Amino acid sequence: LVSKLHGLNAAASRLPAPALSEGHISRDMSHPVILGDPPKGDLKTRLSAGVSNCCSFGCLRRKLPVVRWLQNYNVSCLVGDMIAGVTVGLTAIPQGIAYGDVAGLPVQYGLYTAFLGCFLYAIFGSVRQFTIGPTVIMALLVHDYADKGGPPYVALICFLTGLLQLTLGILNLGVLADLISLPVSSGFVTAAFIIIATSQLKNLLGVTVAGGNVFQIWLNLAKSVFDINIWDAIMGLVSIVVLLVLKQGERFDRKKRNPERRSCSNILYKLLWIVAISRNVIIVLISSAVTIVTKEQHLFSVTGSVEAGLPLFQAPQFQISTSNTTMDFVHVLQDSGMSIIVATLVSVLSVISIGKAFCKQEPLDTSQEILTLGIINTVSSFVGAFPASTSFGRSALNSASGVKTPISGLWTGTLVILTLQFFTPYCHYIPKSALAAIIITAVYSLHEFSMLVLIVRARKLDAVSWMVTFLSCLVLGVNLGILLGVAASIIVLLWDNSKLKIRVETIHIDSCPCYSFQFDRNIYFPSVDYTVGLLSEYLNDHTDLSVIIFDWCQVTQTDFSTAKAMLNYVSSLQEKERSVRFRNMSPEVKRTFQKIGHASESSLWEQDTLENSYKHIADP
Repeated sequence: LVSKLHGLNAAASRLPAPALSEGHISRDMSHPVILGDPPKGDLKTRLSAGVSNCCSFGCLRRKLPVVRWLQNYNVSCLVGDMIAGVTVGLTAIPQGIAYGDVAGLPVQYGLYTAFLGCFLYAIFGSVRQFTIGPTVIMALLVHDYADKGGPPYVALICFLTGLLQLTLGILNLGVLADLISLPVSSGFVTAAFIIIATSQLKNLLGVTVAGGNVFQIWLNLAKSVFDINIWDAIMGLVSIVVLLVLKQGERFDRKKRNPERRSCSNILYKLLWIVAISRNVIIVLISSAVTIVTKEQHLFSVTGSVEAGLPLFQAPQFQISTSNTTMDFVHVLQDSGMSIIVATLVSVLSVISIGKAFCKQEPLDTSQEILTLGIINTVSSFVGAFPASTSFGRSALNSASGVKTPISGLWTGTLVILTLQFFTPYCHYIPKSALAAIIITAVYSLHEFSMLVLIVRARKLDAVSWMVTFLSCLVLGVNLGILLGVAASIIVLLWDNSKLKIRVETIHIDSCPCYSFQFDRNIYFPSVDYTVGLLSEYLNDHTDLSVIIFDWCQVTQTDFSTAKAMLNYVSSLQEKERSVRFRNMSPEVKRTFQKIGHASESSLWEQDTLENSYKHIADP
């Protein structure tokens, strides 16, 4: 019966759709809905509605999503969250140690960044797959400030970043991340991959090199090739190979639940998947064991002493002591303001992009996620953390592990706390080359050179933004690089929008010619001079044109500068005894012109059809 029903459904899907004529179509235009229209009513009504909305239970569920999760929480959710939380924790611990080194801080600060956000996101987070903690990009952004002012400086940057994120979340200004176009973000993360991988080469090979940018580091590394510690190099390269091989085991996640296989095969696939997702911990444990066994020979460069126990909960310092001087709060803002803005924009962009990957069935509450990120960074700064963000790798692992709610973060945070409290003395023996291998393999997936190829194929002009961002980040640093990339993308956008096209048509009405000029897009101030120049050049070459109609059917919006310039140009045409009319103006465009134009110019837009426009010209 089921197969017959499927056959009937398939046959029905192949039937041609009935043809619709105008008689079958009816439109209800009595109450049209305008998407994006601002709310109606006076200020008092809107304020009253806003206050009522803020005081509702629905608002509580939105701002404290844990209330929503707990309403339907059961044993199945508890087991799923526990498995996912522990799995993510086993990845977050070695990554936290490694990213602490990337940030230029003692490695325990990576763990400080990893634990508090887990607990706070369980309360305020709205996406069950998300994990908040240390990321390699954020570690890179604060590295220079760690060298300059140490952990207190980084903690203050974390605090200020959190405050800025809180402001954006409260004011619903997450849209500012739209300033970072896809070519800019792609060029940025690709440059970050090269910068981070280059910075870890010294640990991977056991040499001491320095440099202001990647090119200087490569040059100094080439000069130090004979100083390479062969044992560190072997440990690092073997670790990279093992990590890449084990990473391939992640694909067994799709096979382990195959009902057509025998149970022993499913168990084997599950074990292989567990080994794959625990590869960082495995490398840390095995390499540490090798170091302990050979510690008398001092073959490997090790992490060194790691401070045990939980950090003190204290407010960040607002005066930072550097090697040369002491900076007050104003000078700190002047020195680090650029990094705070970039870190905020990058973290917001990360939330949006990762959220789109996981929130396919329901909309992402961007403002709530940014607000949560602000709370996490503001509070985490009290334990000396550097700015945290959403991790795509750990979020994907969280999802693959069967997470049910953000409460899984409680298990992850607890595991990190236990590590800080009881196991940090053993971190002394972790080889730096093994941590470098973990970092390099983690950032390898960041590069998007294939995206550049795709951009060039689709639209070569957008490749300019990619290249400017990429090269600026490599040469000038990530903070200035991403800002130059944003500036380049804005310039490209303005340049592209300024080069509009005008379609000229000769239309005969009652055997008399008139000429219609139709703009192909919206006109704004960057393109108005170019537009007037095109019109002037054409009309100066065709002095016989006496009847001119500007068709605005493709223009839905404009600005004051455009309207003023067009009215001035129309006046100059009328002084030459040329008749001009506007048609097909949208209400918004017409309103802008009417507010600027004089009453004597109202005839410009009163006629909509060509016939009416021509008749008004011919018989005013």
